[in-house]
Amino acid sequence: MTAPGLYTLTNGIEVNGAALILIPEILEAIGEKAGMDYYILPASIHELLIARDDGLVTGGMLKRSVFEGNRTPEIVKPEHVLSDNVYHYSCKTKLLKII
Repeated sequence: MTAPGLYTLTNGIEVNGAALILIPEILEAIGEKAGMDYYILPASIHELLIARDDGLVTGGMLKRSVFEGNRTPEIVKPEHVLSDNVYHYSCKTKLLKII
């Protein structure tokens, strides 16, 4: 997970996988693999997207993308929208905050 880009996080059955955001050990493990702080984008109730905080994107850019995707039924079905928020995880403090 050192290359730029988005990574998908879900569970083994790919149903309600966004609930993984609630497990501190998973958030910490992602930070270790990424080697830096990262953003979490709720792609739907079923999956999250992870973007390394490597300076190539900003939280605002990501938040606009999530907002637009959530309003495009071909991207996210309305009943699968989780949130318009983007989250930032700090490896140092091990805290998740809303952007």
